[in-house]
Amino acid sequence: MKSVGVFEPWEVLQHRLSDEVLGDKAFVRPVGGRQVLLDLDKIKTQLAGAPLERRVGDGAGLRAAPVVIALPKPDGTFERFEIYESPVFAPGFSAEFPDIKTYRGESLDSPQSNVRCDVTPLGFRAQVLSAEGSYWIDPVSMGDTNLYSTYRKSDLVKSEEWTCEVVDQPGVPQAQNPFEDRTSVGPTLKTYRLACAADFEYVSFFGGTVALGQAAVVTAVNRVNQVYENDLNIHMDLVPNNSSIVWATSADPYTNNSGSTMLGQNQTSLDSIIGTANYDIGHVFSTGGGGVAGLGVVCTAGNKARGVTGSGAPTGDAFWIDYVAHEMGHQFGGNHTFNGADSNCGSNRAASAAYEPGSGSTIMAYAGICGSNNLQNNSDPYFHVKSFDEILTYTNSRTCQVNSATGNNPPTVSASGANIPINTPYTLTASGSDPDGDAITYCWEMYLLGNSQSATGFPSNFPDTGSNGAFQRSWNPAIPEFRQFPRNSNLLANTFAFGETLPLFSRNIPYRVSVRDNKGGVNNTQITITVTNTSGPFVVTSPNTAVSWAGGSTQSVTWNVANTTAAPVGAANVDILLSTDGGNTYPHTLASAVPNNGSADVVLPNIATTTARMKVQGSGKIFFDISNTNFTITAAANPSNPTNPQASPSSVCTGDNVTLSVDAPPGGVVIDWYSGSCGGTFVATGTSINVNPVAATTYFARARRTSDSAVSAGCASASVSILPSPVAPSGASSDRNNLCQFDGGSIVLSATGGSGSTLRWFAGSCAGTQIGTGNGLSISAPTMTTTYYARWETSCGVSSCAAVTVTVRICPADFNCDGVVEDTDFVVFANSYDIFDCSEPSMINNCAADINGDGFVDDTDFVMFAAAYDAFECP
Repeated sequence: MKSVGVFEPWEVLQHRLSDEVLGDKAFVRPVGGRQVLLDLDKIKTQLAGAPLERRVGDGAGLRAAPVVIALPKPDGTFERFEIYESPVFAPGFSAEFPDIKTYRGESLDSPQSNVRCDVTPLGFRAQVLSAEGSYWIDPVSMGDTNLYSTYRKSDLVKSEEWTCEVVDQPGVPQAQNPFEDRTSVGPTLKTYRLACAADFEYVSFFGGTVALGQAAVVTAVNRVNQVYENDLNIHMDLVPNNSSIVWATSADPYTNNSGSTMLGQNQTSLDSIIGTANYDIGHVFSTGGGGVAGLGVVCTAGNKARGVTGSGAPTGDAFWIDYVAHEMGHQFGGNHTFNGADSNCGSNRAASAAYEPGSGSTIMAYAGICGSNNLQNNSDPYFHVKSFDEILTYTNSRTCQVNSATGNNPPTVSASGANIPINTPYTLTASGSDPDGDAITYCWEMYLLGNSQSATGFPSNFPDTGSNGAFQRSWNPAIPEFRQFPRNSNLLANTFAFGETLPLFSRNIPYRVSVRDNKGGVNNTQITITVTNTSGPFVVTSPNTAVSWAGGSTQSVTWNVANTTAAPVGAANVDILLSTDGGNTYPHTLASAVPNNGSADVVLPNIATTTARMKVQGSGKIFFDISNTNFTITAAANPSNPTNPQASPSSVCTGDNVTLSVDAPPGGVVIDWYSGSCGGTFVATGTSINVNPVAATTYFARARRTSDSAVSAGCASASVSILPSPVAPSGASSDRNNLCQFDGGSIVLSATGGSGSTLRWFAGSCAGTQIGTGNGLSISAPTMTTTYYARWETSCGVSSCAAVTVTVRICPADFNCDGVVEDTDFVVFANSYDIFDCSEPSMINNCAADINGDGFVDDTDFVMFAAAYDAFECP
């Protein structure tokens, strides 16, 4: 044996062992899935660390952190679960059978998945219920606790015919109005005491001892509990002395091959051995006699043990779910839900509950035993919403159970009805949430009663006759909140699944959508779809063959309106969508809310695909149609790069206007401009645009085809530089700052810091009287105190100024400027006296004594000189 994967304590085998090698003593022999090896001691050690789950009366919550184990899936991969020990028997049972343990867990890899598993003297077994596909793990052969199969329900082959009889009980309460007052479950767990007997033949099948027979019973109850807990929030515990009704001797009180006889025998035996006050529901397992049960007998003295399940191979999912869970469902008040009329479906039909076409597929239906009406070989592990109603109605009317708070709130769900044309695909969508944040699953079911119906036509199916019951089957609860009719895989193949067709007549069709948190929280709601035969079928007519269209081209999509614009359908507009993956998804909306007139032109995206499909749907409606086959879209080449990029001007001051231009390539394109990079920050669209950069920037121009948004591989670029702005000088200075009025000569003005192209000087104020430019400017010395201003200038503006003040001392008679008026100054005055025209150029140097500045050196100047004489300190 060669393995392909190991995840201790599991080893997945590469090849399956043949039945010849395995021998005849089979537990399960699925035709698919994987065979795996298990180190049983190792998994026992792992599970030994699992904390005990709460018991009834302990209140809400779990006690301690779970252990994590991995289980092999049918595809050879592994799924991890958090595991708690979760007994399905009364506390005293463990003392008698310490090597029998049951567990439950939740998936770490798929939040909608949960598991129940057990370890017994018969080995390890597990049942994983998942919206992504339930699977089972069971020993392959009797007595071999190392080799196992991991498989799905579809991998099983129906090995025997089986029948079920249900015995009506008077006074069983029924839901009087199934369309109203729907019940949710979640906050309260109902726990029932189960007395489950096993006759001699059943025990012999598993090895002939009480311990082995009891181990098989525990596995059955463990798996049934998982379904009942998920869907109904019902739990069953085996009574403490259950081993006293597991018969390892042929002197048992049962007639193995007669289920109807065993009904009364079991009632008598359990009342005698267990005691009528010590159990709430009784059942017995056998290897013959099929299934038979009383309808609505739980809690009812004298009838509550009326439940029998017998099969020649009393093991595996087919026995535990199809048979045991089914018969116990009768005891809890659930009727048959099938509506077929062939083979075993020809009898035992419950007209008030016949909500499933053909054999049906849920637990209370007849999957696999209705001949040509079989939807599938085995039941799926969940209850139809009708069964939910019936069982909850019944159990709510009884009081023998122990109720305990779970701390779990039911999810909520809402949906709306609609009007649709006949023979046209449609999609129902719900909105659900869970107040506890649990992941939820959805199950849409047609809730329509009518005449029973056998499959007819070619290919055979259950067409709408206008008076028949449901013609759309139930599917396993799933993650999506919507259900499409027909299923997408069938729609793409232009077929119907067996048990699913479209409405053909005017009628009101109720639907129920159930939501599950898969922890015992369940809720549902109902809508009505109104079908009218005055509209439909709504059909896409083009493209409807394997055409080839060019990407980016404009094409005409056509459809048959079929009076869908008229009331009550009232679809004035349609949306047109494109799939490029063969119709699995429709990510491209080609037209939205265009008139529903039978034709619209659309532009195809430039995407290469050979698996395109077109979808036309009523805007805001639930009905639609798709093209019948894949067609091809060939991708057009991307546009060429733009050319001749220009920025005018290419150097500007901050914030000034710049015109960007480029030559666009041919082919119906526009130019998108970006900054930073090609396709970076979008700026604007156009072959010529205006921008106002505040920093040096490179702009990128990319061509984009308007028909399909295809873009050029590269960009053309144009850069703009920013001219410098002036920076103010930090200071100004003069080489001479303290002058006398008549010093004469020159001063040199200088500035420090700042920057610009020109340093300009002013007197009097910043931007006052311009006196020159440059650093180190030489000018004539002032004759009075003066402040000079310097600023930097560029083509982008001027800076603020720095200033320096040159001080000039004024003392009119201090001609030699030595700070005092004295004799030396008188000599200067005397030499200048009688100069009568100081304006004469030849006289200017001799006119220092013109104190009053009237142009003449005369007596008035002398008077002023005399007044200042001996002033020993000029200002």
